[in-house]
Amino acid sequence: MLLGIFGDIHGNLAALSAVIDDGRKNGVERWICLGDICFRGPQPVECLELLAGMDTLTCIAGNTDQWLFRGFPAMAHFPPERRRQLEAFRKWALSRMSKDHLKWLEAAPFCHSLAHGEENLLFVHASPYSTEDWLPPSAADESFRPMITGHNATIVVSGHVHVPYLRRISGRYVLNAGSTGHPTDNNNRASYLLLELADYQTDGGSCLGITFRRVPYNLELTAEAARLTGMPMAEEYISALRTGVPL
Repeated sequence: MLLGIFGDIHGNLAALSAVIDDGRKNGVERWICLGDICFRGPQPVECLELLAGMDTLTCIAGNTDQWLFRGFPAMAHFPPERRRQLEAFRKWALSRMSKDHLKWLEAAPFCHSLAHGEENLLFVHASPYSTEDWLPPSAADESFRPMITGHNATIVVSGHVHVPYLRRISGRYVLNAGSTGHPTDNNNRASYLLLELADYQTDGGSCLGITFRRVPYNLELTAEAARLTGMPMAEEYISALRTGVPL
């Protein structure tokens, strides 16, 4: 079975559509979305409704999904200007979304597990314990210990940091699918992950094929949507998308 794993769409419909098209051309049979669908992009509703119509999709919760229906966490200590920006993005997105959209986001589970042969896969937004934990690819091995403890998963797949990577820690794998809608590794192509689950014919074991995909998309469509919809910080957002850096 071929899995397509993506996340951190952030309201970028053109990027999401390009990833889905690329996955279908490559034979994806099942999709897993790692969350962060709507917040901080020009087409939150369009992205959510596209995903809601996919019957081969499992979607888990991201931190910015939770921000929309729950508000910002009490422990979040954003600098004042950053807080103002995030509040503006939240207010704008909520003005476009219905109660049903928010209910759909709220219904998403925290994580998703999948067993295949000898492998146990765990899909989370940030870590097995929080949608907010931050583990960039440069983090020391010791920082990754919580990702592989307290559960039986041999492979943990996450998003959140907007940079794709693979780490091997104590014989287990931690994969990051990167960001579909706003990569921040100086590469503006949409990112997602292909996982091929296959069985050995001889001993009943299993093997895993891992492919990181980068997909070009029509960024001008997203730029046009950002300007036409009047989303906050539209020009700053467009510049960040073009250069593949954080907003």
